[in-house]
Amino acid sequence: PHIAIIGAGAGGSSAAYKLSQGLPSCAQLTVFEANDRVGGRSTTVNIGGADVELGASIFVEVNKNLISFAKLFNLTLEEPRKLLDAADESSIGIFDGHDWRWKEKNPSSSTAILRMLWKYGLSPKWATRHVSTVIEKFIAIYDAGPFEHITKLIDRLDLLDETRQTAQQGFKSAGVSKKFLDDFIQAATRVNYAQDLRMHGVLGCVSFVTESPSFAVKGGNWRIFEALIKHSKASLRLQTRVCSISRQNTSWVIVSQMEGSQSKSQSFDYVLVATPLALSNISIIPAVAPALQPVEYVTLHVTLITTSQRPSTRRFGKEPPMQILTTTVEGESLSLLSFSAVSKTSEGEYIYKVFSSETVTQAYLTALFDLPIPDHDVFRHVWQSYPKSVPTEFFDQVEVAENLFYANSFERWISTMETATIAGMNAAALI
Repeated sequence: PHIAIIGAGAGGSSAAYKLSQGLPSCAQLTVFEANDRVGGRSTTVNIGGADVELGASIFVEVNKNLISFAKLFNLTLEEPRKLLDAADESSIGIFDGHDWRWKEKNPSSSTAILRMLWKYGLSPKWATRHVSTVIEKFIAIYDAGPFEHITKLIDRLDLLDETRQTAQQGFKSAGVSKKFLDDFIQAATRVNYAQDLRMHGVLGCVSFVTESPSFAVKGGNWRIFEALIKHSKASLRLQTRVCSISRQNTSWVIVSQMEGSQSKSQSFDYVLVATPLALSNISIIPAVAPALQPVEYVTLHVTLITTSQRPSTRRFGKEPPMQILTTTVEGESLSLLSFSAVSKTSEGEYIYKVFSSETVTQAYLTALFDLPIPDHDVFRHVWQSYPKSVPTEFFDQVEVAENLFYANSFERWISTMETATIAGMNAAALI
């Protein structure tokens, strides 16, 4: 069979690898990728000799696929924040635009833990227990076998009730106080998904996975996906945009266009779409019926700043921490989602990463650091980073038409690198 995969991110690359392992050697795999690189929303930029993740930054021990792929391809794993000095690495706070809700130089110290107990009671324990319960149910997905219906899968994992309700409702019913929800859980949903506690309950738990340590691949997490494509022996077509997928007899015909070239058409037995259709302008003929659920994506502004300065004492008060998460005062909005030192340049300057829902202007940067930052020390990138999450029980099927599979139907439920590999490998298994 001749199989097309559209998208060379986590989903497309893991699908290609899975297909190469399960199909006879005569099978032909072609991967189309509109960008000039593999990795999708996982990409790095080199800032002063340090590779800094712009998109998906970390994964944890429970992410079985990513951990096993990294080991399989002999990629070096590192703990991202270990790139800073110990004192800078551990200092953290939650800021609401006016005041600090919580701030610690060493959050794992016994005095910090006592202060947290004094302020929040047993809410941290109930929150952690609730997350553990949900994640324990979720990891049964690794033994669940191929699934065609995402709603049926969620039901089988016993997570439908949690998906139907908001994160706020889920944590509240687990005994978590409003104060801890507003301060900690919302800071986690904002930094991880640029959204508040109205996201569905399962994604709220994914945001608050506090498991330590966290990992990143040295040189960039995209190297996992590059290795998967390479070992799949698929024909990779970079800078090639798919314009349309149309049904002709028992085949699917893909019209694609490489940058600077004329469009070409090619026939395939199966097509696996591993890119968000809502963002890709690919026309499917005839239209998929029933129509796919509408998906809105979050616009995330990522700003990287190189400076020897520490965060502003005028803006953040005395001794501001080097990792600043944010929450909001009721009735107010705050475009700053997080502001953290993530690494150092080869010359010892800090590299800060700012996540925000709006452009970080030069005036705003001056306020963050108490002095102007030259343009050449600022790198900006805007993502359509992940779907806006809402409580629901309605999800798309994976096979949206005969022999046409849509791996990204999964990310309306959960959007992470790991779940993208699960969705890609599942679509491949169905083929």
